[in-house]
Amino acid sequence: MRLCPLITGSVAVRWIRKLYLGLIFAVIGAMLLHNLIIWRRKALLRRQHEHLLVERMSLPPALAACHSLHQLHHARDHGLSRSSSPTPGSRPC
Repeated sequence: MRLCPLITGSVAVRWIRKLYLGLIFAVIGAMLLHNLIIWRRKALLRRQHEHLLVERMSLPPALAACHSLHQLHHARDHGLSRSSSPTPGSRPC
């Protein structure tokens, strides 16, 4: 018993099917690569611009020492670790 050639497919249909599947995977892969390249470029540019936007506001040495001393006294008085932040309304330096 022989099957209909339309069901099994001819040699030309098999080659076209392989060609189309190959093209589909190639196009999807190229799109993913393209998006990865664009994402990487944007990420690098954002990283470069973040360094320009940071403004550091450090305390003058006298105030920094006073602030550290205040944190130590606060931690000792309340049994807290040194890294804890002062509570609102705590005494000024």
